[in-house]
Amino acid sequence: MNARTLYLLLRPTAHAVKWRPMVAGATLGLAILLVPEALTSRLTDAHLTTLARIAAICVALGAAFLLDDPATRSTLTVPTPRLARNLVRVALAGPAVALWWALTLGLAKTTGHHAAAAHLPVAALTLEAATLLATALALSAIAQRRTVDGNTSVVAAPAVLLLVAVAWFLPHPVELVLRPTDPHWTASHYNWAAALATALVAFLWASHERA
Repeated sequence: MNARTLYLLLRPTAHAVKWRPMVAGATLGLAILLVPEALTSRLTDAHLTTLARIAAICVALGAAFLLDDPATRSTLTVPTPRLARNLVRVALAGPAVALWWALTLGLAKTTGHHAAAAHLPVAALTLEAATLLATALALSAIAQRRTVDGNTSVVAAPAVLLLVAVAWFLPHPVELVLRPTDPHWTASHYNWAAALATALVAFLWASHERA
């Protein structure tokens, strides 16, 4: 597999990807973060952090549809490895999601009616969002190994919601969802980084096809 082959896959893959769930998730996430901020000046940095997290969850749910490939029913064996096909899909969606996230946080910081928006922990929230996206992709890749119809989102999207619910209520010292003023804020993001690394490894492992 060479770079030219991957380049030739970009255009047909772009047509094959289900973009609507990601667009819907991005639109909903943008509204969830910006609409409350535009309607009230009583939001604190903790409120904005929670809204940003919910926005990231919306996009992660959209990303759970990224690896859907109904053509799997009729193309059981193809010359391009599954890992390469998955990486092309990620390469197509990744820059768009990164741009959306930067614009969303930028708008939240510049259009708010209060000073709390200026104190958004952008780096930490970006780590959390990246972990959620990687987890959604890893779950989709794992589902690819179990499904025969290519609809990985049927498994991945509910699994993302379940993992988010679990993460939201984890006890100390492994809790992940904290307020920015919590003394364990920094320590919790070491756990987020470990979860991100685990999700990336799981995605790469699951994307390898069985012999």
